[in-house]
Amino acid sequence: MAGELRFHFGRNWQSFRRAAWTEARVAQAVRGLDELVGRHAIDGKSFLDIGSGSGLHSLAANKLGAARVISFDSDPDAVDCTRAVSDAAWDVLQGSVLDEGFMRSLGTFDVVYAWGVLHHTGDMWQAIEHAMIPTRPGGLFAIAIYNHVRGKPLTLSSESWRRLKRMYSGGTTLTQKTILAGYVATRFFLTATSLRNPLRDIREYERERGMSWMHDARDWIGGYPYEFATSERIERFVEERGFHVLRKIPIHPNGTGNNQWVFEKLTR
Repeated sequence: MAGELRFHFGRNWQSFRRAAWTEARVAQAVRGLDELVGRHAIDGKSFLDIGSGSGLHSLAANKLGAARVISFDSDPDAVDCTRAVSDAAWDVLQGSVLDEGFMRSLGTFDVVYAWGVLHHTGDMWQAIEHAMIPTRPGGLFAIAIYNHVRGKPLTLSSESWRRLKRMYSGGTTLTQKTILAGYVATRFFLTATSLRNPLRDIREYERERGMSWMHDARDWIGGYPYEFATSERIERFVEERGFHVLRKIPIHPNGTGNNQWVFEKLTR
């Protein structure tokens, strides 16, 4: 994938696998995938997981009854992590969504899933375009892309986050620990000042996706390359290429997290 400076996503998912993987997290990932895409759309169907990371959501698709699952990631550590999870129950490949030839070689799928991945490739728009290739007519294309925030009081703009992520990914171990500690302390402070319990917020977050809050925090603060777009721009880009919005889960307009969509590929 493009760009020399990169956060070590695979190492972070290996750490998650060793330290935070539980059956409760697996069960929540299953529920989350069911809520976003729908068991009915996965059971007995083919499922492609682009940028599989820990393998958690590939496993969720398998548990929801997918007849065929293929996972791939460009990071060899993530590939190893997903292979350990799959235990040969489905195919796990190493490849890049930026490689059009590789994407075409995969064939077509009923569900193509790329949650929080395409904005970390170094060429988000090409990644989105290539990720659509394996979606069969009438199939579903589920993606999550970071929202474009211009910055307001007490919030950083997306451009400021990009500079911070680059600093973290290119920094020494001490620099990384300092930035991460500052981020966690700030999140706790802002949550507490809004009269919410930070620990309760963490538990709710982990219940929602089955992920580890701290591993996701490290992924967020270090996630470079980092791109973003408004929801309107993403929708226009995908719809111009023969899809329509089936479901959308928007984030708050000032939020830097992911807007989520399930698009359906139009039949001709």
